[in-house]
Amino acid sequence: MRRCVALLATIASSLAVVACGSDESSDNSNAAATGKEKPVRVYTLLPSLQDEAYLRTRKGMETQEGKEKNAEITLEAGSERGSADSLIQKIQSAVTQQYDAISINGGTNAKQLVPALTEAIDKGIKVIAFDQDLPGLEGKTTLIGWDSERAGKVMGEWWKTEGLPEGGKVGVIRCFAGTGQLLDKEFDGWNGAKGSKIQVVSTIDAECDQAKSRAAAENMLTAHPDLKGIFADTDFGALGAERALKAADKDLVLTGCCGAEAVLATIDKGGIIDATTTFPFELFGERAVQYAVQAARGKQFPEVSFITPELVTQPNAAKVLEGIQSYPGS
Repeated sequence: MRRCVALLATIASSLAVVACGSDESSDNSNAAATGKEKPVRVYTLLPSLQDEAYLRTRKGMETQEGKEKNAEITLEAGSERGSADSLIQKIQSAVTQQYDAISINGGTNAKQLVPALTEAIDKGIKVIAFDQDLPGLEGKTTLIGWDSERAGKVMGEWWKTEGLPEGGKVGVIRCFAGTGQLLDKEFDGWNGAKGSKIQVVSTIDAECDQAKSRAAAENMLTAHPDLKGIFADTDFGALGAERALKAADKDLVLTGCCGAEAVLATIDKGGIIDATTTFPFELFGERAVQYAVQAARGKQFPEVSFITPELVTQPNAAKVLEGIQSYPGS
């Protein structure tokens, strides 16, 4: 995790390039001459605060908020996971209040938010997507993305060489399949790297819910007594499957994704869950605020800036967990 953060900090520092537009360039030049940054107003928006991922992202936002000078930063979240209405209302409010930039993780509602965000862009507001892309939105400033396809390939290679090299029947627990978002790319990466000896015999969408993931795993075990492993595209799925395996007194190959603290602790102790990947939510929060402030001041960015995942297994799980738990505000 620390190596990843150090590398990302280096990458991030190279992203800012010359300001565009004569008015913004003039404003920034005048600000530099007086030793003060151009005053800006930034609005950040998360799908909700109902799970660890979003809470950790919020910590990153709060940490970066304290570093930004001459910037008014509003940190907001939707009312509940999966609800598009509250997010749309908040975007419309930000447009009405004439914020300079909106930094948003649209979650599973990303496509539904496009009309409201298009209106924001039409009114000159910079829109930064982070964590999840905004499919179909034209004119956004940048995407701060997680290389989910690489995560899937890394995990697939582990399954092929370490997890289940002899092959066998495997069940797959999806979060929200078919959304065109990160988890689909992750699954595609895993599916392409897993090797021909591994046979997927069951795929169930459990909606990122631990109880539904447990039920999915139980169904797999009942239908396929010779099941050798379960691949979950999130740690929600892995934790639910872990409960099912414990109840059945079985220890199959089991992997998750995204480095939840409970999963990292289980891997470190040699528990049922064997592997996951890093997903530095705190860093996403930091960048969401930092890039929005810079964009509001006229900075340009590449179309996408990827944060690269790392495989987590027992040898490095404790180190990754320590990095999360020592983060400011944790």
